[in-house]
Amino acid sequence: MFDAVRRVATDRFTLFALIGLAFFFIEGRFSSAENEIIIDDRDIAMLEGRWELQTGTTPSAEELDALVDFHVREEVMVREARRLGIDQGDVILRRRLVQKMELLMRDEVEDITFETSDIEAFYQDNQTRYSTPKQVGFRHIYLGSERERPDEVVERLRGEIDASDDPDLWRSLGRSFMLSREYAPRPRASFVELYGPEFAEDLMASSEGDSWWGPVRSSYGWRLVQTRDSENARTLPLEGVRDQVIADLRIDIVNRQQSETLEQMISRYNVIEDWRNP
Repeated sequence: MFDAVRRVATDRFTLFALIGLAFFFIEGRFSSAENEIIIDDRDIAMLEGRWELQTGTTPSAEELDALVDFHVREEVMVREARRLGIDQGDVILRRRLVQKMELLMRDEVEDITFETSDIEAFYQDNQTRYSTPKQVGFRHIYLGSERERPDEVVERLRGEIDASDDPDLWRSLGRSFMLSREYAPRPRASFVELYGPEFAEDLMASSEGDSWWGPVRSSYGWRLVQTRDSENARTLPLEGVRDQVIADLRIDIVNRQQSETLEQMISRYNVIEDWRNP
């Protein structure tokens, strides 16, 4: 008897057959509902909706049969992939599932209508979103990139400008420079990119006038500056930005509700962080 058992255990074909029977027996004990794929009215409506969105027509009976057949094949492949654990550790799949959850939570507030008082209150609380930033234009005379402040050069150039009747004399003074010598009004961020944050701060804090001030240092070196055509920050009227305010209000509610829903979901789990206590 033991020899027979030993032969069975060493015979690969017999061993695979026994393993297959074991799987068949185990799966047979599962509820039949786990092996059912039910196509209901919601599935049909979803399939017809996708078809109409893609083709602009209602699917015929033959086309609908083909759609249902494809849907069944897709469902079988998904279930088999899950059964084999293919979905475990798949970063792309995880991200898609997260995106789907976020879309589901967002859909809950897509159809919300807002009272005028809600819109006005949100607008008042977030006026910086609906304001144009201060903008400043300027002219400058490039003095060079030396480490020391060129104070003596500044005094000499100011004297030449004050003594001259030529309003364009400044264009010929100082050293040559690869960028523009004159700028129309721009916001601070534009000058941060061009000349650095310190120069942008000094420029935004300056007063418009005919006098040349400096020397002020930028990322390219020293320069004399004349501030011109400043435009102060101003808040846009509600009626001009109402659609944007409503969109922002909806996004604000979506983000808040998503955060609250996620916190509720997390509270249902016991998160054990073993990595913190190796």
